[in-house]
Amino acid sequence: MVLFFLKKWCWFRLTKTRGERVWVKKYFYVLRPLLAINWLEQELGVVPTEFKVMVDRMVTSPELKQAIDALIGAKEQGQELDDGPRIPVISEFIDEEMTRLEGKQFSDTSDKQPVEGLNALFRSALVEVWS
Repeated sequence: MVLFFLKKWCWFRLTKTRGERVWVKKYFYVLRPLLAINWLEQELGVVPTEFKVMVDRMVTSPELKQAIDALIGAKEQGQELDDGPRIPVISEFIDEEMTRLEGKQFSDTSDKQPVEGLNALFRSALVEVWS
């Protein structure tokens, strides 16, 4: 279910990275969920909140990594609200990933932990405390 919403979020934000001029911030709105989807697909565990960690682990293309690192640098300098020319290597990565994900069906393969035992323990604690 999480992957479904990440995919939808990417499609929504993708429209903001299609023009000749793109706000730096909009690239982050699309890249973060795309890299998170890749992270989850590779079953690397909980997606890190730090964007740079995902970039370092998931991006293998030196050109793409360099372009994303430049975006991170611009953000750190407070330039994330600026707009600039479309960055071809990043836009191509976004297009390729969105095409790859377009027909993909996601399913929740995580092991569901039985919670009934915990619920029973909680209920018994409530009865003990409030009786």
